[in-house]
Amino acid sequence: MALKVEQLLDFLVKQNAYEVQLTPGSPPVCRMEVDGALKPINQIKLTMDDLKDLAGQILTPKDKKEFEENGIVNMSVVRPNFGRFSGTMSRK
Repeated sequence: MALKVEQLLDFLVKQNAYEVQLTPGSPPVCRMEVDGALKPINQIKLTMDDLKDLAGQILTPKDKKEFEENGIVNMSVVRPNFGRFSGTMSRK
């Protein structure tokens, strides 16, 4: 799928969302600020390779280790001109 972090953050800003959930076998999902509802970003299901690619763009070395060891990590992304976002990356 080759989803880039900047594309993901841009989508979150445009949709007024603040959280993203990334799980293989499911499309990326964001949580809407207005009502807290979860909304798929698209209908394309993420693969484990997609997650690994995104992890390389987002996670700190400590978070990467946690993801590799536990299969799940809570993350925070701060980008100038975008804001601060939270999310969960899970292998399951």
